[in-house]
Amino acid sequence: MCNAICDKKVNQAIDSGHRKVKDVYSACGAKPQCGTCANDIKNMIQDREKMQLAAAD
Repeated sequence: MCNAICDKKVNQAIDSGHRKVKDVYSACGAKPQCGTCANDIKNMIQDREKMQLAAAD
């Protein structure tokens, strides 16, 4: 990802309970620059939530 945020850090932030893009940025110690990766982060959050719902069934 951009802004020196790697997928691993984003996934760790999501696993730690961060469910808003701004919170993921903060947990990764970064600030949005152009915002391009915000959609990627949002999609990662949504994917994780879908996986958790499927696991609960």
